[in-house]
Amino acid sequence: MERGAFVMILLCNYFSRATIDLNLAELQYLADHLHAEECRRLVASLHFNSYNTPKALDIAEENVSKDIPCIRLLLHWNSQKGEGKGETHEVLQHRLRQLGHSDLADWLGKTVFHELGEELMENLNDPFRDVINVTE
Repeated sequence: MERGAFVMILLCNYFSRATIDLNLAELQYLADHLHAEECRRLVASLHFNSYNTPKALDIAEENVSKDIPCIRLLLHWNSQKGEGKGETHEVLQHRLRQLGHSDLADWLGKTVFHELGEELMENLNDPFRDVINVTE
């Protein structure tokens, strides 16, 4: 029981910087596979807390700068408190589906869960790797 709690504490601490389960490579992949207009629409939709597609999405989309590259828009959303920081990939995955990008949503879900599974197995196999100071 103590080992499991310790692993969970390590995982929570590790993921507390931005969304808890997205990384730069995943955000870059999404940015590379979205047209600029689609990316602005996605980022605008991510600023709403509603489950359904926001009714004011067109107006919100107009407020997203056309001069900022998609990856920067996604990174900003991902790292800001009150936006993506502390959320999970499911928020982004849900909005991708709503905007007609089920292919990217499926890819994102599979990729994130695969990586989380690998990290969990690494921590279960060697739970003290990050906290033990080894000197030679």
